Amino acid sequence: MGPLGQPELLLQKHTQHWNWCGGYHPAVIYFPRNDIAMAFLNYIDKTSHCIHKGYARYFSIITKNKPIENVAWTYENPKIEMAMIKDHLAFCSNDKNIIEHL
Repeated sequence: MGPLGQPELLLQKHTQHWNWCGGYHPAVIYFPRNDIAMAFLNYIDKTSHCIHKGYARYFSIITKNKPIENVAWTYENPKIEMAMIKDHLAFCSNDKNIIEHL
């Protein structure tokens, strides 16, 4: 666990990921679920809709102190054109989440 009680490493090693740039939004990296320590994530009630990808479900990260809400999302049944992101997760980029390429 990190200094604030959050898991230091959610992503083990990954073999394939997808980058997505959608209009004015920052680029998003979708990681395969098999490469994520899913035991630290819980589904939450939040959903959203993207005209390109479909409906997304969101996750919080379970930490020692408190959950970090809306930290990741997935398209469990993406539109056909975006089938490559099925079974992948994307993480919100903010001051609580650090995504680095090593």
